[in-house]
Amino acid sequence: MKKITATTAHAIVQRFKLQQESQALLTEQQTPAEFLQQMTENRHYHDAVTFLAHGLPAREAVWWSSVCARYHYDASTSIDQAALVAAETWVRHPEESNRRLAEKHAEAGDYATPASWAAAAAFWSGGSISAAADPVMEPPPYLYAHAVAGAIIMAAGFKTPAEKVVEQRYQAYVEHGINIANGGTA
Repeated sequence: MKKITATTAHAIVQRFKLQQESQALLTEQQTPAEFLQQMTENRHYHDAVTFLAHGLPAREAVWWSSVCARYHYDASTSIDQAALVAAETWVRHPEESNRRLAEKHAEAGDYATPASWAAAAAFWSGGSISAAADPVMEPPPYLYAHAVAGAIIMAAGFKTPAEKVVEQRYQAYVEHGINIANGGTA
């Protein structure tokens, strides 16, 4: 996975807390690809998504969350459509004005949908998270990755209680993430 610069999975899991079941699969020298495969084979999708979100660079991670939000989730409301467009625009043109626009759309969605979390991930990717007129306040490291994972995890179960459907979505989402990690677009 050429977009992931960490050489070991251990380096990535230092950025977030794994569930015990996934922690038991981790070895000191495991590559990110090996550990991701172990987690998906054991159906630890929540940790697999969180791991990949923390391993990818910010733009690729935000793109992944947008792809997943669109993949199974019908973003039919104008608020959700605008949030996805804002996140995707920031990915294509990572400029401050686009990052601030993503903030507005994340807030408009009340952080209640995968689309609003994708927009939040774009906003939390870097730069100040305080109001433009206030002193600079950098986001905590990897805050964007937590939002990416939140968007994808929420999308997996959005509007469906069926466990089989959720698992199929997770499998598709992880495949998309691996494709992006390998330099693909979805």
